Amino acid sequence: MLLINTVLLFFALLPLPYGYYILLRFTVCFGSVYEIITNPTLNKDTIFIFIAIAVLYNPIIKMPLGKPIWMIVNVLTAIYFAYQLYRRR
Repeated sequence: MLLINTVLLFFALLPLPYGYYILLRFTVCFGSVYEIITNPTLNKDTIFIFIAIAVLYNPIIKMPLGKPIWMIVNVLTAIYFAYQLYRRR
């Protein structure tokens, strides 16, 4: 799930229709919650970061950030997901 979300987050840097970003919110929020549930060995800091990502990408209550800020958040989230993938190898 992290790999899929990482790729989707990097694609979000392209000028895509608004529907893509709504889909991105659902997948990243769900993926973050999924990681918490399926990995009981995560430490508290990692769990906190995944919860923060899930809240930030929550598709029901949107965070009113501008497009430039969202681009930075998307890149940082993708880097964090890639780091988590690398750490598990």
